[in-house]
Amino acid sequence: MSDYIVKPVQKALDVLKCIGSHQEPMSLKDITICTAMPKTSVLRYLRTFQEAGMVAHDMERGVYRLDTRLIGMFDHAASLARLREISLPHMRHLNHVTGETVNLAVMEDGDIVYLEIIEGAHIPPHHARVAGRHPAHTTALGKAMLAHMPAAMCEAELPRVLRRRTERSINERTKLLHDLDEAMRCGFALDRSENVEDAICIGAPLRGNAGDVVGAISISAAVRRRSEGWSEDLTGQLLESAAAISRELSATPPPRRHGATATAHFVT
Repeated sequence: MSDYIVKPVQKALDVLKCIGSHQEPMSLKDITICTAMPKTSVLRYLRTFQEAGMVAHDMERGVYRLDTRLIGMFDHAASLARLREISLPHMRHLNHVTGETVNLAVMEDGDIVYLEIIEGAHIPPHHARVAGRHPAHTTALGKAMLAHMPAAMCEAELPRVLRRRTERSINERTKLLHDLDEAMRCGFALDRSENVEDAICIGAPLRGNAGDVVGAISISAAVRRRSEGWSEDLTGQLLESAAAISRELSATPPPRRHGATATAHFVT
C-alpha cells in the first residue's frame, strides 16, 4: 500500500492531526516540534489549510487552531452517520415486508443525496445509487422534505428554473407548490414517474431532535409492476417506519460537538 501513499498529503494531514489533538491553539514552533517537520514546510501547509477554511490563525497571539467550518464538517458527517444507523433497521424491515426498494436521502443545495438504498426483488428502471443526486422537486423524497420545511427554507432550496427529468416532471412553480401543500396535508409525497420514466415512489419526511426535517425515506417500484392500490397499500407502512425513525432520532442525543462555537449545516 505504501506505493499509493502521497507523502506530501500525509505530511499535511499530520499537521492537521497535530492541531486537532491539542485542546489549546498552537504556535508555529509547537507544531514544528510536534510534527518534526521543517518550519517552512509546516508554514506552507498551515497557509494552505487557512485558504481552505480548515485552520484559523490568531495573528495577535501567533497561534493556530482548527477552523469551526472544519469542525462543522465532522459534525455534519456524524449527523449523517447517525441518521443512516438509526434508519437502516427500519428500512430493512420495510424492504422485507413490501419487497420493494427502500431509499434514504437528505437534501443539499436543492438536490436530494441518497445515503442508503436497499434494493427490492424488482429494481425500478434506471434507479439511483448511494451518494447520487437528483433534483428535489422531481422526487418523492425531495417533495416530502420540501413540504414539511418552513416556507422560506423551501423557497431557498428550490432553483429558479425547475428543470424536467421526464415528461411528467413538474416545471411550473404554482403546480409544484400545490403538490407540496397536498403532501403536507397527507404526510407523504408522490413521484409519479417525474424523476425516472416508468417508476413511481412514495416518500415521507424524517424529523430530528428539534422537530425539524433531517431527511426522508421512500419506497419505489416500476410502474408496470404496481397494482391499482399500490401507493395506498404501502403508505401506512412507510409512515409507520418514518414515525419510528423520527422517534429514535428525537430520543437519541445528537453527535457531541467539538466546541461551543461549532455549527454544523445539516441541510435536510
